[in-house]
Amino acid sequence: MKYRPEIDGLRAIAVVSVILFHSGYSFLAGGYFGVDIFFVISGYLITTIISSEIAAGKFSLRNFYERRARRILPALFLVVLCCIPLAWLFLLPYEMKDFAESVFTVATFSSNILFWSESGYFARVSETKPLLHTWSLAIEEQYYLVFPLLLLVLNRLRRINIFYVLIGLTVASLIYAQIRFQSDQSAAFFLILPRAWELLVGSLAALIHLEFGQSLGVSKLRGTLSLVGLLLIMSALLGIVAPTGNHNLVPIVPVFGAFLILMFAEKDIGIGRFLGLGLFVGIGLISYSAYLWHQPFLAFSKVLVGDEVTHKIAPFLIAATFICAIATWKFVETPFRQQKRISTRVLYLTLGPIFFVLLSFGLYGHLKDGISSRLSETKRVLTGDIEHLEFHKLVFDEFHTCRPENIAKAALTSDGYLRCVQSKENDDMNVVLLGDSHAEHLFLGLAEEMKFDNIVFYIKGAFASVYEPRFSEIFEVLENSRSTEITVLSMHWLEKVRQPPGGKSFAENLKDTIEFLGQNSGLVVLLDDIPRFPFVASECKHNLPFRPHSGCSISRGFFDEQKSKFSNELMEIANNEDKVTYFSLDHLFCDAENCSMANENTIFYRDNNHLNIPGSRMVGKFLAPKLNELRTEMLNK
Repeated sequence: MKYRPEIDGLRAIAVVSVILFHSGYSFLAGGYFGVDIFFVISGYLITTIISSEIAAGKFSLRNFYERRARRILPALFLVVLCCIPLAWLFLLPYEMKDFAESVFTVATFSSNILFWSESGYFARVSETKPLLHTWSLAIEEQYYLVFPLLLLVLNRLRRINIFYVLIGLTVASLIYAQIRFQSDQSAAFFLILPRAWELLVGSLAALIHLEFGQSLGVSKLRGTLSLVGLLLIMSALLGIVAPTGNHNLVPIVPVFGAFLILMFAEKDIGIGRFLGLGLFVGIGLISYSAYLWHQPFLAFSKVLVGDEVTHKIAPFLIAATFICAIATWKFVETPFRQQKRISTRVLYLTLGPIFFVLLSFGLYGHLKDGISSRLSETKRVLTGDIEHLEFHKLVFDEFHTCRPENIAKAALTSDGYLRCVQSKENDDMNVVLLGDSHAEHLFLGLAEEMKFDNIVFYIKGAFASVYEPRFSEIFEVLENSRSTEITVLSMHWLEKVRQPPGGKSFAENLKDTIEFLGQNSGLVVLLDDIPRFPFVASECKHNLPFRPHSGCSISRGFFDEQKSKFSNELMEIANNEDKVTYFSLDHLFCDAENCSMANENTIFYRDNNHLNIPGSRMVGKFLAPKLNELRTEMLNK
């Protein structure tokens, strides 16, 4: 294949955009589209190589996959091996379990499937996952696994026009991406089928280029079209083309831009000459290694120093990324790509044991739940569950699926557990917990304390408002209920106050929702929120050194600043509305100086803003008598 320096220049734009975007530089609002550009380039290069070799009668699947191994695995395995000791020292058990699973799937080129499966309502912070970026490599390798076989078959079936087959597959994948986006945006992002169209666009460019070459147009026309391609790419990277509406068509802009450059850019004219400048070509040559290194640097820095400091040291992290990329390209990538320097036998003898080590480590970390035994004992020994699995499992196993059936079918799930539950199987509901996960985490404690009542929670990841469409079916159920005595409205108010639905203010949403509920239930309780901590429960429980937070507390002033954004409005509404009561939970977690997610013996949180099993039970012991008192007062009136 004839070398095209402008392609390395296009690689440089793609990798720099991704790195700057992940480093927090807001002027590149669409920097993540750099990955889409990489896909197009990959499709183009791989199709050019395979088609040329098939036409010359020289293509071999064995040689093809060996070249892929030489190109991809040495640098990838090096980066993963360097991440393992850092993960061992600095990651909490749940983070280490996630990391170990990602190591296993990186080695098997299925990490995109892993990260898709981990996404959801309680998805952990992606920015602290050192190997998150390998999802794109997995997609490429899955494409490389199938596409050569497809070309071989199509070339043998000479009556079938390969070009039209690829157009059909491209359109089918794009349509599927749009359909998948409507039902599961994460799947549309991470999985091969809704992403294949981007690689296929590159493959189509390769076939056209091989067939027509320089006859595609005069230099002036080629220069104009390649300029249009670059402008399309830059408009996407700079965020001028913004995702609007509920669709997945925005990547068409940078993908088509990359297509135009691959088709029409010439190394000695216009955009081709610009992209072929030495700086661009140099960055393009090391782009693969730079892409591999940037996410571990950013992720571990955020683990150790937190998000805010990471933005301040981003220039140093970027510099370290490119220093490591240059060294990796020179001492790892280049030698392994040359069969004269690294024979096939040496290649397998080197990569084989590393592959086995990565699989073993990944499996061990998964089975040992993050290898918590590596952590030294601390002075604090706290009982209580952390993370979400144990909480959801207990609630799901001990209680009953909520009614009616249509609400249960549309409910959220987490770790395979339905998150719409009631305490008694067939009774009419007496107490409704309405809101988001901050209503849900009250359920266990109240259900255990109010044994003679049927407690039910109805939640969505949204503002529980009459103006929120996602709650429309739930409000219909509440409107038709005649047994509800108390509705507890509880949400993560700090988040909900930012973007209230329906074009209404925060207070208007609450007042109108309370008015609706007041017509259909005896009492409405507005429950103030629990403290939100700038660290997760694992950091409190394990007290790892070198983490930004090794304690379990924040200052009372920090929490009061949170409450100032919503608490006064909650109290004012409760004071001015009939049949509405306001309760605060501050005294359970705070004294005059500090707020803590634990006492001397027990931790009460499972992440940074959700109660765990002991936490729910503690709040239930406080709240249940209050609700019973309200009900008694109502009956006596």
